[in-house]
Amino acid sequence: MPRALFVSWLLFAAIATIPATGAGAIAWSARKAAIVESEADEATRLRAAATSAEGEITARIAGAKERARAMTDPGTGLAVAGADPIVVAADGEVRIPAAPAADAAPTSACEKARDDLLGSNRAKARDQIVAECMDLKSSSHRYLWPLLALESTADHAKLPAWLSSHAQRMSPNERAVLRGRVEALPSPTREQAIAALEEAPSMHATIEALLAHGQDKGDGALRVREGSYVAVLHAFDASLSGSIFHEASLLRDPPKLPADLALQPGTGATKVTVTTDLVLHVAPKSEAAERAIVTRAGDRVFALAMAGTLASLVLAAALFARFLKARRLADLRTDFVAAVSHELRTPLASVQMLAELLERGDVPREERPEVEAALARESRRLSETLTRMLRFGALSRGKLQVDKTRQRLEPIAREAIARFERAHPGKATRLEANDALEADVDATLLGLVFDNLLGNAAKYAPDGAPYRVVIERAAGDVVRVSVADRGPGLDRKARERIFLPFERADDRLVRATEGTGVGLALVRGIAEAHGGRAHVESEPGKGATFIVEIPWKPC
Repeated sequence: MPRALFVSWLLFAAIATIPATGAGAIAWSARKAAIVESEADEATRLRAAATSAEGEITARIAGAKERARAMTDPGTGLAVAGADPIVVAADGEVRIPAAPAADAAPTSACEKARDDLLGSNRAKARDQIVAECMDLKSSSHRYLWPLLALESTADHAKLPAWLSSHAQRMSPNERAVLRGRVEALPSPTREQAIAALEEAPSMHATIEALLAHGQDKGDGALRVREGSYVAVLHAFDASLSGSIFHEASLLRDPPKLPADLALQPGTGATKVTVTTDLVLHVAPKSEAAERAIVTRAGDRVFALAMAGTLASLVLAAALFARFLKARRLADLRTDFVAAVSHELRTPLASVQMLAELLERGDVPREERPEVEAALARESRRLSETLTRMLRFGALSRGKLQVDKTRQRLEPIAREAIARFERAHPGKATRLEANDALEADVDATLLGLVFDNLLGNAAKYAPDGAPYRVVIERAAGDVVRVSVADRGPGLDRKARERIFLPFERADDRLVRATEGTGVGLALVRGIAEAHGGRAHVESEPGKGATFIVEIPWKPC
């Protein structure tokens, strides 16, 4: 890339960075604002879902009360969403839900072992109770097994399983005392034992305790509230039937929520209050997924803003490139006009000078043939330049006329070589051609191809003679015409642009050589007008071979 062009692009990049950075900062701020707005929308959605859930639970409780009031038989129509059924017999026994399995009655051996705990055989009695008497209680109705199991490290691992099956039948005070003892156990036995102790009492025991407290009577139905439970019952004679709402039942059969939300235990920003102690909350099933949704909204805004910025930069770069191209084309056209003026002025000046000498009779008779030859030569040079310009003008307008006839190619090349050698004395040219090779061509235009390629070789490879002109049949029914030199050669970039109008192989050669920069563009145009193509094969330091391929058809 030329230094001036590189500097222009560097300056453009520096100037474009300022608004791009500002746009990026604005886009980032817009992203943060979008995230905040999305978070606010999500919070509003969660609050609305919590309000809806709370209303639905309240409606369920009210519906359960209406259903209890409408019951005609005990134990019928107990199914209520989010609740467990209750049936209490006339004698006060809670039939539904069923009571936990009762402890096994102690055997005489277990009772004897309990008595021996206070005697000299305590160790033997302890081992017997731990092995055989898992349901044995003391005289104060406390389980003996866990206390004795804690005395032996070998029995510690058995404690969690025992607690899982017996903790619901232990009193709250007994569980609290035992928890203090298991805190000293190693992990993971300690965590497993504590989890078993923290399990809620059986629903059977809960209902028994609940019914022992006050009851809110109204419209023939009982509504019992105690802590985190709500029971709705109807009396049939001395029995009771109805439903009980609690945390586990509501989580098992929650109110209708959006698919990505769930009712969860505990309190949160979106509380669902059933009673003072029975409080749940609505939250996303996946906090990570919710955060991804919120962030994605901001990322979309940022991406759109940055896409707009990038599109603006690309458009600005495209316009800047067009500007540079237009400026370069204007410079090249200016150089072209100057070159044409120079090429026309030189032969015109020679023609004018020689004509004036002849007109005034200032040329001696013996010198007249030389002057007349020079006058003819400069006239031909002027004619060739004008012809080339006219042909290029027609080519650029798409109006190049091609009059193809069957022609032998070797004579056309030989005439062009003769013209070249007359104009460039000392520049040897070697022709390699089949005298009989014919093709459908415009002889005048093909001659112009040879003139331009040979003239191009003389300009840019003045020390590359002898120039080699080859005309041959190539694969694919093609006539291949080439002109090779032993000059400095061309790099990849030069090979790509050398056939463009006003371009040169090297910008430095514009100042070192004469020419208009349209010769090779005209060669390519003539080749394409014949249905063929023009290209160059070259490497730096290895010369260049300019090739024109024209379709060939047999006679």
